[in-house]
Amino acid sequence: MAPYADFFYFGILLTAIVAPTILLGLMGRKVKTWVVLATAIMLVVQYAWPVNGRAGQPFWQELATLLSFAAIQFGIARSYLAMRRRNCPKSWFPWVILLSLAPLVLTKFLPADNGGSIVAFVGISYLSFRAIDVLMCIHEGTVTELRTADYLLFILFFPTISSGPIDRFRRFKLDWDAPRPRAEFLKDINDAAAYLFTGLLYKFVLAAVIYDRLLTPVGSHSGFWPMVGYAYVYSFYLFFDFAGYSAFAIAFSYLLGIRTPANFAMPFLAPDIQAFWNRWHITLSHWLRDFVFMRFHLWMTKRGWIKNPVHVSHAGLLLTFFTMGVWHGLERHYIVYGLYHGVLQVGHDRFKRWNKSAKWITETRFTRALGTALTFNCVCFGFLIFSGHWFK
Repeated sequence: MAPYADFFYFGILLTAIVAPTILLGLMGRKVKTWVVLATAIMLVVQYAWPVNGRAGQPFWQELATLLSFAAIQFGIARSYLAMRRRNCPKSWFPWVILLSLAPLVLTKFLPADNGGSIVAFVGISYLSFRAIDVLMCIHEGTVTELRTADYLLFILFFPTISSGPIDRFRRFKLDWDAPRPRAEFLKDINDAAAYLFTGLLYKFVLAAVIYDRLLTPVGSHSGFWPMVGYAYVYSFYLFFDFAGYSAFAIAFSYLLGIRTPANFAMPFLAPDIQAFWNRWHITLSHWLRDFVFMRFHLWMTKRGWIKNPVHVSHAGLLLTFFTMGVWHGLERHYIVYGLYHGVLQVGHDRFKRWNKSAKWITETRFTRALGTALTFNCVCFGFLIFSGHWFK
């Protein structure tokens, strides 16, 4: 059953999860056993609901695939932790990462009807990045022990399993280990309610109205101006739909005592493209910044293959956003979308460096508004590419 997609799903959440959690919280108890049980219940609902199985596939197969993935990733993490304790060569680390990424790579390259369904499940992209986060922590020595329950709950935590946000293991574990007195629970409930009503407004009102009244009609026409209209309408639909999903995920995370980080911060008001990626899908962009851009920059600087540090940064930006595109899928519109944003980032950085000495544009309300308008239009064109509608 698709999470946060219909009111029947919310009915299950309210009766099976929310009511018992509130009762325990009001009693001033944080029962970890209940959080684990709640996650298990909702995993069965989301991945093994009988009427939602794929055609020709047993309804339990996707859940079995998910649990197998989690077990394999845990085995890789524990094995690498044991290797690090024995001071294994650092050159082994890239191979460990490739091994961890193997299921995700297979889902991207294997056709869904010819082997892909064996390794694929909803949320594998998000879970793969969480698994790599743990491996990075082990590699850097910030994680020196890995308990089975901690790892599996982090990987399989149901509120964020299929649509993010992408949490970090060390941050997640701090929340998981922290006590939760009644006063703290009441604060979490207040925040959860705010996120829940935001999600209801975004997903079931604004996104639904935009889709039915604007996106569907404009998408049925061809020509230049309908394409322009589609770009703007789709951009708003995508924001309200995705931000709504994220708000639901954060709301139910807070309910269970995990303060999952926010994923959006008024992205369409960003004054430049760099600021946009600090406001849109924040957990993904920060993950890519930390684990792709920064690692590439450090690696290239050490080897000196590109002498100019500015060129290293630009190559890193292109690689980072290409990775972002491939993460979404191997279809050409995703790859072009990633490269498009990489080029925008490089162009913005080059202009900023040039303007720093040329002082052609100074910071004023007018130039900031102009930058916001330009960024918004560039972003909407990017979402047109992302939608695939342009390639039809």
